Amino acid sequence: MFASPPLLSKQSAGAYVWSSVAVSWEAPLYLQYGEGRPPFADVVLPSLSTSQPYDISLDLVVPATDTNYNLGNFMTTLTLATPSNRTLATIRRPAIVLPPKSVIAFLLSSPTTTALHLSLLQSYTFGTSSVIAKVELGRRDEWRTIGKGEGRELSVLSASVVGTVRHKGIRGLVSRYPLLSAVVASSTFLVIGLAFLFTQIFFLPAVQWKAGGDFEVPDSGVMPPAAEVKQEGGTERRLRKRSSLKGTRTSRGSRDSLGEEIAAGFVKNGAKVYISSRSAKDCQSTADELNALGPGSCVPLPADMQKVSEVERLVDELSKREQALHVLVNNAGTTWGASIDDHPDEAFSKVLTLNLQRVFTLTQRCLPLLRAAAAQGGQDAGHYKDPARIINIGSVEGNTVPDHETYAYSSSKAGLHQLSRHLAGRLGPEGITSNTIACGPFETKMMGFILNALRDVVLERVPLSRIGTPEDVAGTAIYLASRAGAFVTGATITLDGGLVVRMPSISKL
Repeated sequence: MFASPPLLSKQSAGAYVWSSVAVSWEAPLYLQYGEGRPPFADVVLPSLSTSQPYDISLDLVVPATDTNYNLGNFMTTLTLATPSNRTLATIRRPAIVLPPKSVIAFLLSSPTTTALHLSLLQSYTFGTSSVIAKVELGRRDEWRTIGKGEGRELSVLSASVVGTVRHKGIRGLVSRYPLLSAVVASSTFLVIGLAFLFTQIFFLPAVQWKAGGDFEVPDSGVMPPAAEVKQEGGTERRLRKRSSLKGTRTSRGSRDSLGEEIAAGFVKNGAKVYISSRSAKDCQSTADELNALGPGSCVPLPADMQKVSEVERLVDELSKREQALHVLVNNAGTTWGASIDDHPDEAFSKVLTLNLQRVFTLTQRCLPLLRAAAAQGGQDAGHYKDPARIINIGSVEGNTVPDHETYAYSSSKAGLHQLSRHLAGRLGPEGITSNTIACGPFETKMMGFILNALRDVVLERVPLSRIGTPEDVAGTAIYLASRAGAFVTGATITLDGGLVVRMPSISKL
């Protein structure tokens, strides 16, 4: 059939217009307030094109209060710098918060917030892909004020740096007039498509008739089915008999957490895996994806690990289905970043509760199932031949001092490493091992923003010059759960490509 080219042409027209429309990004700011200094914040911008011009602006949402109105004019300062602290540009723009003057705003209830859009740079080319934006808002001495000039600080609810790609030439016209460009492009391709169709209907049959024969359509080339690969070896046969519970946050559509990668590795090796997540929908979606991998199986048991009652419900539900639990993987976790002066107390408690305390809670509640698994393996000369396994997912931030302000996260992971060792000493005589995998940079949702903005910087600090892969973390967990890891307990396996042992004075070859 010859009906597809016109349709393809119109799709191409839409694709061209869509790709030409201005692309923008937004980097949220978390303002800090210091004594004698206006509100300020630093943010790493998304990965940039080195030669593409951008329009840079600042979007603010401020409370509609008399204090902000009476502040008068304030100055917005934007400094763009590289990660090595080389200044690219510094821009200062005045602004003022004014109350709404429209009749509609007056008739309606008084607004609680006011939005400000401050244009700072136009058609600016960064010349580098990694940029840090430093923003400062507030009044300066010796200013002539428009309002009463009361106070020096601007109260801000939310702030973000916004960048919009500024196309040039035809792409610039398309960017500024997308609807008109779409109509023109679609019409042009429609005319071309109709002309092509007209040629096929009226001209091509005449040529074919004069040629005195039919066109031959070749057979479609279909690849033979891929050969079935069956893994033979102790690991797979060993895991086929094991049940595993994973405390993990799942994500629909992609395996973007370490827990999901570990679960996938176990399922591929024949294990029956239980996964848990706060979202029942996401938990079921991930289980469906893992079940499609086979030959093992995955069962979703959604639960909110922050709550003791939910942990108890999860273990009760598991106990109804299984008489023994061979491998417990504690992976659920969260993080929080804030300056030491602004770190909220409730955030610190939340991080330590999920990352550390609930690991102990879940492990404690699962002890009867773990002990039953150890008993199933039997004893030989007073020792358990096949211990049950506890695998805790830690972090290299628990081994070293991070160079960023994640105080609760690093403390929770350091505590988790010690808790794992303590459990190993206490539970070893009962046939239960406890080990930790201290992970470095991996392609996860938690690391996504940093890797997108500073991937080259991160790779420079990893002696093996790459980011961790799913096979790395899944293989390590399978090792600990297999016969090869039966004599390992109390260990903290650093899985970071050499990040913590890096020698800055030795350049990479």
